[in-house]
This record gives sequence, structure tokens and C-alpha cells, in this order.
Amino acid sequence: MVYPRINDDWIFRESFDSVSSVIENGGSLVLGASLSNGILETTNSGNGATFSFLKYDAWLNGFSVRFRINFTDTDSSYRRFFFFGLDDNFKMQFAFHGGNNTLEFENRNGSGNNYYRSTQSSISSSTWYEIVVTWDGTDLVSYVDGGNAVTDSAAGSAFFGTHSNNYLNLEMGYATGETGCECDIDFFDFYDRALTAGEVTDIYNGVTFQEIDDSKALLSLPLCSNYEDEGGDQVTEDIGNTNSTIKLGDGTTVSTFPTQLAFSHGMSFDGGDYLEGANITITDGKVTCMAWIKLSSPTGAIIGNFESASPYTGFGFELDPGGTGVLSFYAADGTASSFTDCNSGCTVNDNQWHHCAVTYTGVTVRFYVDGTLTSQVARSHTLGNSSNVTHVGATTNSPINRYMTGNITKPKVYNLTLTDTQIKWIYEKEKRLINK
Repeated sequence: MVYPRINDDWIFRESFDSVSSVIENGGSLVLGASLSNGILETTNSGNGATFSFLKYDAWLNGFSVRFRINFTDTDSSYRRFFFFGLDDNFKMQFAFHGGNNTLEFENRNGSGNNYYRSTQSSISSSTWYEIVVTWDGTDLVSYVDGGNAVTDSAAGSAFFGTHSNNYLNLEMGYATGETGCECDIDFFDFYDRALTAGEVTDIYNGVTFQEIDDSKALLSLPLCSNYEDEGGDQVTEDIGNTNSTIKLGDGTTVSTFPTQLAFSHGMSFDGGDYLEGANITITDGKVTCMAWIKLSSPTGAIIGNFESASPYTGFGFELDPGGTGVLSFYAADGTASSFTDCNSGCTVNDNQWHHCAVTYTGVTVRFYVDGTLTSQVARSHTLGNSSNVTHVGATTNSPINRYMTGNITKPKVYNLTLTDTQIKWIYEKEKRLINK
């Protein structure tokens, strides 16, 4: 089985595929535990798998633990199935209570008395669950099947403890000196940071980043050259996936970058020009728009395709037409229409490069700046299909207006509602190519 992973952040992975007593990562089966078809099977006699785990400062840097497990234990007391630590004082441990169907995640520091605890209830036996536990330096949070986040209730003020031992033990299915937990474990991952709630959900749902490459975009324009020739002159490239040719505001049709494209700085719009592309079809009312922009003007259109006459069906992503400098999204379905302004953290006319994105489902408008969700506003109408062309740098009004004064690069439109994690990933992937 192949599981999605976030940017190769996991530092330890065990899928229990080995048929010998030695597991892939150098662990060993103990006291009669067995492997069957990639599943670690344990009993309540204290058996499982053990690993000599290199010292890892999880209590300082943050971590995530993720595993898929089926509890078959019905004992009316807590049975430990996971242990990571040095001894009873320096440890992280998880336990299942078959009597009241609860999971408990606990971490202790060097004194043995201070701990953080997160408890999940309504966990049935003989049912497979995907469990994630994260620590970000402040909160211990547990998740079940991609959601149901429960944050710790702190019974102390410290997390784990400092020690000089070079190795920590990792035990799955049991804890040394304790009665084991009868369970089946499919896989186990240890990440070197705290996964976000969005990442936990995406991993559980099997969202992979291949879903958001540029081939899935209805429109994707690089609008920047990432290299120069030896003489320092810009090298031209294809203008990108547009479903058609792109036309400059003066009517010129182009298939390579226009002259106002500066190296690594996107296309410069002077307040009187724009790009025009083919009509793009949005099905089921779901859309994501994004672009890198750099400008000081408080208004200007980024990308849109709404019709030029009433009822103005379609969408538009721009800065507030009222001149506040915040991101705004226009949506119309032929009956209802609305301009939705970002209500927090979306002022982007500071003459710095920003990655700006918006998603719309017909219910909620979500705004993102530099990969981070900054605002979400409820809306109650759908997004209709426009028959108009698509513009970058100006509206599709008649006459055309709200021209952009500034730089735009990598504008994209998806007929998908991208997740927080996907938008963050696109931002992180592209930011190193943006010359700020």
C-alpha cells in the first residue's frame, strides 16, 4: 500500500512488510508478536515490535506520530500500545481502554509528574482507525481519521525532558514492564514537525500533490523567465497553458513572452494594458484563482472572466474596487452576484511580492496570502459559467477597466477547490523562484 506523505518530512517509517523477525528499519519482533500481510499482530501478553531509535529532540522541535491501528483488546483498563522514551520519566506513551473505548496520549518530562494528555473517546474495538498525534512546542493534539482534533489538557508545565542518552527506545504494541495491548498495526510514521490540521485531513483523504500540477489548471501562465543567456539577455519561452493564444491589450497575438517581461520579476502592467485569453469553463461552481503580485496601487484586476453586460455571470479576482488595497473576489451565477472583500490580513499593495489565492465553493470564499489562510467569508449563491474571454491585468467589463499597475507572475485558475495544504505547497514550491 502506498500512502501520501508531506514533502518527505517523515524521518522514520515502518510498514511491517518484512516476513522475518527483523523489520525494515532495524527493529525486531519480541515475545511472540507476528507479522501477517504487512500487519503487526500483538496480544495482551506484552509483545510487539521494538526499535533502537536514534536520539531525537522531539520535545524541542515538534513532531507528529501517525499510525493505522485496529484494537481487538476489550480489557477494562488502559493497555499501552506505544512507547517512545528513555525510562518512566522521559517518555511518550499511548494507551487504549477497552472498557470505556477511549484512547489516551501522554507525555512526561524528567520529573515524572508533569505531563500533557489528549484523550479521544468513542473508539470501538475491531475497527480500523488512522491516528495522528502532533506536538508543536505548545499544544499536544490528537486526530482520528483525519479530524476530530482534541487538544491537550495540561497537568503540568513541561513537555518531555532533557537527557544525555544517545538512544531512545521505540516500542509498538506494548511497553516494557506493562501488560500489552491486543491490536493490529498497519503502519507507523514519525514526522520531524507538527503536521497542520489541513495536512492531517489531506493525508487521510489520500490527497496527493500530483492533483495540483499545472496540467490540471484551466489556465496557467508562467509570465516569467527563470534564466538569462550568457549575454544577460532574456530568453523567451512558451507563454503557457491557455487553451488558446494570448493577446496583448493592443490586439497583438503572442506565443512567447512579451518585451515588458522582466527576468524573474513577472510581467509589468502599466495601468493600460492586459492579457486576453480564451474562455474557460467552470463546472459545479468550484474555482481556485492564484497569482504572485507586486504592486503599490490600492486597486486593479488580477484575473477574471465575468461577462461584460448584465447579469455579469462569471468570476473576478482583484484588489478591492473601492481602493482599500485588500483582496476581493467577484462571483455571479446569472441571478445573484457579490463582491466579497477579504476581512483580515489581505492588504497586499505594499510593493512586495505576495502569493495571493482565493477559493470559492458557492458557500464560502477563502483568501490566502503567502500560503496562509487569512480570511473566510460566507456566501450563498453559486458561480455561473461565463461566455466571455479571460483577462489578466484588467477586468472583462465593457469598456475594460480596473487596469493593474504592477507586476504579475504565475496566474492560475483551477476548476477545483484546493485545500489549505495544497495552496501552501504551491506557495512553498514557487517562492524560491520569485526574486523578491
